[in-house]
Amino acid sequence: MALGNQKFEAPFTSNTGILYKIQIFDEDYSGATVYEFNVQRGFQLTYNGRNSDRYQEIKASSIEFTMYIENSNHQDLINTFRTASATRYKVKILADRDGAGYVTYWTGVLVPDIASEDDLSMPRPFSLRAVDGLSLMKDVPFNQDVWDGVTGSPTTLYTFTGVICNLFRYYNPTTDFFGSSDTFLKTMVNWLEDSMPTPATAPVDPLALSAMYPEAFMNTDDNGVSKPFSAYDMLEQIAKTFGARVFQCNGVWHFMQIGAYAHTTIFYRNYTYAATYQSSGTLAAADYKMDITDSASWSSGAIKLTGGRTEYLKPLKESRATYGNWATSGLYGIQHDVDTYSTIGGLESDLVDLGYVQDVTGAQINVMQQPQMKFTSDVLTNGIYLLNIYILQMLKVGSYYWTGYQWTLTQSFFINTLAWEPVVGFGAVAGQFFDTGGAVSYTTTDLPTSGTLYYASQKFVSLYNEPFVDISSSTSGAVTQADIDVRIKAHQEQAPSLIQYMLNGEIDVERVFGTSDASSDANNVQDMGKMMLGDGPTTSAPSWGRIRTYDGSAWTNDGANNRWKAWAAGSELNITGILAQENFSGQRDYMLKNLYNFTFRNRDNFGFIMGLVDDSLLYAPAGYVYDAAMDEVQGEYFNVRTDVSSTTDTDDNLVIGPALQFNF
Repeated sequence: MALGNQKFEAPFTSNTGILYKIQIFDEDYSGATVYEFNVQRGFQLTYNGRNSDRYQEIKASSIEFTMYIENSNHQDLINTFRTASATRYKVKILADRDGAGYVTYWTGVLVPDIASEDDLSMPRPFSLRAVDGLSLMKDVPFNQDVWDGVTGSPTTLYTFTGVICNLFRYYNPTTDFFGSSDTFLKTMVNWLEDSMPTPATAPVDPLALSAMYPEAFMNTDDNGVSKPFSAYDMLEQIAKTFGARVFQCNGVWHFMQIGAYAHTTIFYRNYTYAATYQSSGTLAAADYKMDITDSASWSSGAIKLTGGRTEYLKPLKESRATYGNWATSGLYGIQHDVDTYSTIGGLESDLVDLGYVQDVTGAQINVMQQPQMKFTSDVLTNGIYLLNIYILQMLKVGSYYWTGYQWTLTQSFFINTLAWEPVVGFGAVAGQFFDTGGAVSYTTTDLPTSGTLYYASQKFVSLYNEPFVDISSSTSGAVTQADIDVRIKAHQEQAPSLIQYMLNGEIDVERVFGTSDASSDANNVQDMGKMMLGDGPTTSAPSWGRIRTYDGSAWTNDGANNRWKAWAAGSELNITGILAQENFSGQRDYMLKNLYNFTFRNRDNFGFIMGLVDDSLLYAPAGYVYDAAMDEVQGEYFNVRTDVSSTTDTDDNLVIGPALQFNF
C-alpha cells in the first residue's frame, strides 16, 4: 500500500459555515497538479448501527458523494477507477470549523465496485463511495510475522495497545495518511486489574498493562492446518473482551468502552501507529456530549428536527458471557527439570502455580507425562545397573494434597516408580537426554475445593534391592544422585505431556459469568457469546487465551484470580464477569432508544464520539447518517447508565464446550 500524491480536491461550505475539502489521492500519481471538482451536496457520512446491539464492537463508517465530471481529467479518474486496485484511490476529508485552519476529519478508501455513472453529457454526476477500511480487514488474515513491524511470533507476549495499533497499521490502508509522530489511536478504557495503579495517580492505560499471545487467534481446521483469524475478527474479539467499540472519529482511531458515557470522568491515552505513548488526560464534557433538550440548546449544542421516535428495549433478568478457553488443551505442558528430593519441605518449596481450578461435580486433574533421563558423567555409560528411579510429585489445591488415591489436609506427596530397571548404560552418551520408556499417568478423584492448583516434581534414585535408600550411600560413592538427571518432556500433540483440568472426562471447558437481579420481574436473558480472551486458569502454553497483566515490574500469571474493577469502583470480578455486569447494569429495566433528527452549530469536535443529553439523560450513538452540507444528523441513540445495586454476580458455572473456532 502507498498513498501517492493528491490528484483531486472539492471544497465546499456547509449550511452553518463549516469549510470542508474532499481530497482524492492516487497511489500511481506522481504529479504536483491538484485538479478541482465540484460536488452535488457535499458528502454523507454513515456509521452503521445494528438494531438494539449496544455492544456492537466494530463501528465501520463510509462516505458517499457525487462529483461532477466536467473535463478530461475528471473523466480519466472514472476510466481508471473501474479497473483500479482496491486501495489505489484514497480519500481524506478536511474540516475547518472555527476558522483556525483545516484538520483531518475522516480518511478512507474509494470502493470501485459500487460506483455508478449516468449516460449524460458533461457536466454529469458520478456517485462515489469510500469506506474507512474496517470492512476491508474482514478478508485479510493477520500475519504473525509483522507483530513488531519486522519479525514476531504467535507465542510472544504483546500488549493490547501494540496489537491494536499493529492491526490498523498493517491491515488498514488508511494508515498511509499518518506520519510517525501523528496521533493514531485514542484509547478510553477504565477496567483496572488489582495489580495496576489507578488513573488518578498516573496516566495508566489498562490496555498497555495487559497482554496476550497471538496464538490465541490461530485456528486449526479439520485437516489439522493452523490458520490465523482475520484481522477484523481479531480486533472485534479484543474490543468484545473489554466491552469496547472501535471507530474512526475526527481522523483518529478510537477504542472506547461503552460504559464510559455513564461516567463524568473519561480518561484517554494517545498513541502513534508504532504504539508509542504520546499523552493522556480526561475528556471535557464538550468533547463527548451536547445538549439536545430544547431550542435553548441551539446556541452551543443541537436542536431537534421533526421525525424523531422513541423505542423501549425490554429489561434484562440476567446478562451472561462465556470465556470459551477456560481449560482448553491443558494447564501445564512445558518441559521442566526434575530436582533431586531431599525433604518434603523442599518439595513444597518447589511448587509451581498452575492457576485457579474450580470444585464442581466431575472436576478432576489428569496428569500425563513423558520423562527423560541422562547420565551426567561416564560413570553409568558402560554397564548395566539395577536401579529404581522414582518421581515424587506433590499436587496441591487450596490446603489439600493428593496422596495418589485421595485428597488429604496432611502434607503429602505420592510416588511413581518408573520401569527403568535394569538401567542399561551401553550406548548412552553422557550429557544427552534419552527416552526412558516409563511414563507418569494418573487422574485424581473430584477436587475437594476450589483454589490455586500447585505442582512440584522431584526424583530419587536407589538400588533395586534397596528401595528408598540413597544410591550415593548404597554404592559407597561410586554412583550419586547427581549422576542421573530427569526431566519431563514438553507436550506434543502426538506425545501428550500435560497436567489438565477435566470436567466429566472432558478437557474443553468453558466458564460462564453472569449478573442478575433475583427480584426482577423480567424474563429476558441476554447472552453476549463466547470470548477468546479472559482470566485463567491457564498460566502457560498451550492455552493461549489467558490475559497477562503487568504489576509494575513483571508480567504476572495470576490464574483465574485476576480481579478487575470497572471504573475503579464496585466489587472485583474476572474480566468476563465485568463485561456481563456492565451489560446488565445498562438494561436492568426498560432502556430508551431514540431516533433523533437534529442539526447543530458551534461544535468544533462533533463526531461519532459525541453523545446527546436529552432531559438530563445521556444517549450514546448506535449509528447515524450525517449530511455535511446541511449539518443534519439522523441516527439512533441509546440511553447509557450503570446500576449494579442489589445484583448477583455468578462466576462459578463451568460447562463442557468445544474449543473456540472461527469459520473461514
